[in-house]
Amino acid sequence: MIRLGLVLALAALIGCATPAPPQEQVAPVPLPSTATATSPRTREVSRGQLLYVPVYSHVYLMDGRPYNLAITLSIRNTSLDHKLVVQSVAYYDSAGKLIKDHADKELELGPLATAEYFVREDDSSGGSGANFLVKWVAEQEISDPIVEAVMVGTSGGHGVSFVTNARVLKGLPVEGE
Repeated sequence: MIRLGLVLALAALIGCATPAPPQEQVAPVPLPSTATATSPRTREVSRGQLLYVPVYSHVYLMDGRPYNLAITLSIRNTSLDHKLVVQSVAYYDSAGKLIKDHADKELELGPLATAEYFVREDDSSGGSGANFLVKWVAEQEISDPIVEAVMVGTSGGHGVSFVTNARVLKGLPVEGE
């Protein structure tokens, strides 16, 4: 009975939350990191991948109202010895429309380094079916990076958070194959 009361109280709190008014579209921004930005160039590639990362700029409450979420995309080089190069990070909305492509600069991540991209909580332009495509390569054989997104929402005196993981869409061609 106490559990039912807690569930009903939580539902009432969520129901009292006022959804944020629609905001103008704001593209995801890279967060400060130790990564080195470089101009795209031709390089000998040992391996690489194109990754799909599902993200949510909002989820829906029980009554169908959207609940906005902030998104942090995290790209972690798990190699102890070699750098990883992030060639592009592209953010798409629920309809598959490109919102922002960070392909103008590559990011070189040293061993165990992390790069992050952030979408503000008041930017719901991606929708509930938004996603990132991340393309990475390495000049040496390395372990797969960990690429995930953390969604966080705080409204009406409560918070929501969860994580999604990248899925490999395809391995990238390797020089000489």
